[in-house]
Amino acid sequence: MRDTPTGLRGASSLHALRDASSRPIEPDPIPEEEALQVQVRASIFGSRPVTETAEEFMSKVRGFHVHTTMRVNGQRAGMNSKESTCEMIAYRQQANDLLKKVETLMREELENL
Repeated sequence: MRDTPTGLRGASSLHALRDASSRPIEPDPIPEEEALQVQVRASIFGSRPVTETAEEFMSKVRGFHVHTTMRVNGQRAGMNSKESTCEMIAYRQQANDLLKKVETLMREELENL
């Protein structure tokens, strides 16, 4: 399901986070190093709006990682991890949306050069 270099677009529902035997599975990771490269490039080559959007994007990537860790740790402890799972999915979607915005802003700036 990966359609970006950062691999952000992935599981989008709670159902998608279970395998055929109904066991919870871990979502595809968001490669933080690649996400950081997006932020770095935006801060070097982009305007203030591009840089700010890239920083917000990176905060959502980090939020995704935090809630993924909470979900996995909760599952290991036998706890209900529904809230962390919902937050993890929300952060992934927000990161996807912000990545699209960064790409659009950078493309628009390049067109105006």
